[in-house]
Amino acid sequence: MDAVSIKMYDKFGIVLRIETTTNDVSQFRHYREVQRHDGSRESKVAPMKKNIYSLYILAQLLKDSNRRYLEFISTFDDPSDGIKKLAKISDPVKKDDRSYKGFNFFSHADQKIFEVLARVSLTSMVFKTR
Repeated sequence: MDAVSIKMYDKFGIVLRIETTTNDVSQFRHYREVQRHDGSRESKVAPMKKNIYSLYILAQLLKDSNRRYLEFISTFDDPSDGIKKLAKISDPVKKDDRSYKGFNFFSHADQKIFEVLARVSLTSMVFKTR
């Protein structure tokens, strides 16, 4: 985002650290007192200046961007549970001296089995709601 960047660090594998940095604060605008060329002063929305008076407002803006970014990444789904379930249903199993092959999701025959199971479960749901 031009002179603004959001960085993410994994501290020691246990703490996620989000950091927003900027090299040019003038792209941010805020309500402040502005001195005109004729010497008069007025309060209006103007580009931020790089001075001590803008530090608190800049800190709030960057803190808010960190919060929004954390909210955004917290919506990501964790695929690890699905990966474990996929491995469980795909791996072959041996039980009571008999082996059973796992499902192959790229196999046409296995796809037909899932279609029949889906149809049966859908039919049973329709009859339960009546």
